[in-house]
Amino acid sequence: MLTPLCLPVCTQWRARLESQLHSFPPSPSALSCGFFFINLLFQFLLFCCCGHPMPF
Repeated sequence: MLTPLCLPVCTQWRARLESQLHSFPPSPSALSCGFFFINLLFQFLLFCCCGHPMPF
């Protein structure tokens, strides 16, 4: 069950992390690796604040 605050907070954090990735141009492999870890972190945040993971 999603709490009202859960999804906006998590998506805000994810957008912030992604914008930080785009603020400096790393190599493509580092970028894909970064997005992989962002997805893992985003899943972890959703699991913590919602109680269940969201598939990607």
